[in-house]
Amino acid sequence: PELNLRTFNNYALQLAEKNGYSNARIRFQGYRMGAGRYTPNESALGWSMVCEPFEESHYSLNKKGLHLDFCLSHRINPAPQSSFKTSNSLPYVLGGIYAKEHGLDDCFLLDSQGNISEATGSNVFLVRDSMLITPDLVSGGVGGVMRSIVMQEASAVGLSVNAKTITREDVLNADECFLTNASTGIQWVGAVEKKRYFKRAASTLTDHINTKFDLVS
Repeated sequence: PELNLRTFNNYALQLAEKNGYSNARIRFQGYRMGAGRYTPNESALGWSMVCEPFEESHYSLNKKGLHLDFCLSHRINPAPQSSFKTSNSLPYVLGGIYAKEHGLDDCFLLDSQGNISEATGSNVFLVRDSMLITPDLVSGGVGGVMRSIVMQEASAVGLSVNAKTITREDVLNADECFLTNASTGIQWVGAVEKKRYFKRAASTLTDHINTKFDLVS
């Protein structure tokens, strides 16, 4: 059947129920069907959906702050399709390898100009003087679901939002830094190089999102 929002939701619920999951992460993957190789003869949508259980029914802020640094092994080349999550995960795999080799929890991926794009599997947020700052998607980052939710809910906790080009200096001058994705929610960063960060906004936003979306256990 035609894949609209109602059909998507029905399939997602059926899949979770069939596996006996009350809390689950749904991964949807779309792809082009039909022959034609790089010059397609048709553009019909094929898709698959899988789910895996969540251990918790709500988002929990990490107790120990993450340790990050800037990835120097490669850079992301922004393109019009960069904000979409695709199967080309090589830049993120290389970022994960870099973080592991350097004893980091994660690392900042840089665009071709040396500005912050995102982390290996998360969007980046900074807090300074009641302003919530996140890299503009022109820097090559993915438009994550949790990124959108945090930007939407920021005003409810007294934060204004600015999506802009973010430099290394912006990161090191921020009061707070945290990462977001739909699987883990908000994860606060404790240190980048010699810089140490607070977690006040990260904690407040986590509590607000849990309450707003009725995720509190």
